[in-house]
Amino acid sequence: MNNCAPRSLAELFCHQHFIARERFELAFIERALPPRAYALHRLFQLMPADYFASDIALMRRIGEITSPAELESVVRAFHSNPISRRALRRRIKVCLSLPRLRRIVAQTFARSEGLLTDTRLTAA
Repeated sequence: MNNCAPRSLAELFCHQHFIARERFELAFIERALPPRAYALHRLFQLMPADYFASDIALMRRIGEITSPAELESVVRAFHSNPISRRALRRRIKVCLSLPRLRRIVAQTFARSEGLLTDTRLTAA
């Protein structure tokens, strides 16, 4: 391990998955959504532009963390935001999967430390 400043999750994730940094938030959301959400992709395209603003903001903030231990406080702050509890969100029950988020974050940091080499998501 080198003595450089800690790299952010966004930097590590983009490097590991060959994604341009400006695509981090959307690429991370795609991986953090439960599989049933893919069936609703067309619906997402019809949603008002600001509907996913809080999710994008959450991804941006998660992208700034430099350790898996920082994730829980970021998620707690998101859940305390009234926008994250909109009626439509509750009705269609499509939201980011916290277990998937935790797994992706842990795996990304583990890979950066050479503890995990497979770039595919492993089972929970």
